[in-house]
Amino acid sequence: MINENKGVLAPSVFKRFSCKGAACRYNCCRDWSITMSRDEYRGWKKCGILPKGKLENEKVHLCPEKLRSERIYAEILLDDEGKCPYLSEDGLCQLQMDYGVKEMTATCRLFPRHVHQYFGHAECSLSMGCEKVLELLLEEKEGIILEKLPAQNFEIYSSNFGIRERRKHPRLKSYFDIQTLCLALLQAEELAMENRLILLGMSIQTLDRIYENETADREKARETAAAYVLDFLSMVQQSETGNILKRFPEEKPLSVFNSVTSALLTIGFSDKFQNDILVRAGKAVTAKKEQGAENPELEYYQECRKLFAHWIAGKEYFLENVMVMFLLWFNIPFHEPGKNLWENYLYLVWVWVMLKGILCLSTTEESTVEDMIDRCTVLFRKVGHNKQEFLDIIDAFQKEGDTLAHVAILLRSC
Repeated sequence: MINENKGVLAPSVFKRFSCKGAACRYNCCRDWSITMSRDEYRGWKKCGILPKGKLENEKVHLCPEKLRSERIYAEILLDDEGKCPYLSEDGLCQLQMDYGVKEMTATCRLFPRHVHQYFGHAECSLSMGCEKVLELLLEEKEGIILEKLPAQNFEIYSSNFGIRERRKHPRLKSYFDIQTLCLALLQAEELAMENRLILLGMSIQTLDRIYENETADREKARETAAAYVLDFLSMVQQSETGNILKRFPEEKPLSVFNSVTSALLTIGFSDKFQNDILVRAGKAVTAKKEQGAENPELEYYQECRKLFAHWIAGKEYFLENVMVMFLLWFNIPFHEPGKNLWENYLYLVWVWVMLKGILCLSTTEESTVEDMIDRCTVLFRKVGHNKQEFLDIIDAFQKEGDTLAHVAILLRSC
């Protein structure tokens, strides 16, 4: 628990969230792992949800012994349709109706809320694997505002960094300065999101170098980093930003098309989600080949980009809100303290490429806002709740090219 004397920061939509219940088109009781702690597992035995004596049944299995911990002890088994076995026919939680909220697992009770605790402060965020959260972000036409909330108690269900972690990972000493930099750049409305991310990459690389060069004097590194952040944000507001961005290579859109279609095949999206995008793409590319197109995949993706740009016009703020919320939710660039800032940043880049690419490839003339929200819900259940995916993407960047030039090409190609 967080003590009541801690500071609390939350995005403007946090207090407005309330579950849609049975009205949700794609509820949270499906298509991903639902785990429980050892105490929750014992509680289910005690109150009769699980039979006494037997360790497992057709609905709940213990996690593999090597992976089992006090916090992640057992897992609820989904049915053949990928749904929680305790989901009622009308889309509500049968356990909650029969036993009350207190017997729900923390995973179910807290979702989509996250609370991170760092050095005497609490930071709240919401998962975009929830369609209601995305609907709230669509309403924030002036962008997300971070608000201070009254001191209160929260259940912690994410990072909990303190003095021990800061000593082990010196970059955490600059946590608030770097977070300010990230949020300010992601909300620099005068720039395209791709350019915001390129500028963020430039600054992240410099901050990593500051800490690498001052390994013996961490306080000096913190002071140098703080001064650099102020100077960089001041520079972004000046006219030279455009000249800096001209240094980077031109776009190569086919790289994004290939990245997105490959991800759709390997990450484990549902067949319907894949087919809605890949089958249509396959038919369009085949038709272009038959017409003698020199580069059918590239032509098709360029057409998709133009259609999406027209469709999203006036709603671009939604994509900004999504990226800001993801930054808060996934705690970029500190999600994995054992990785440097740049490696954490690479995942943010990849998420933007997937978000923009999948929306481009799935938009049609008949697309609705609900379609966009549905796509985002599915995407963020995959990219926002899977640590192994995070590590795999960093490895892939490092094998295929993770320089700022490589990243800039990828971003400019969205």
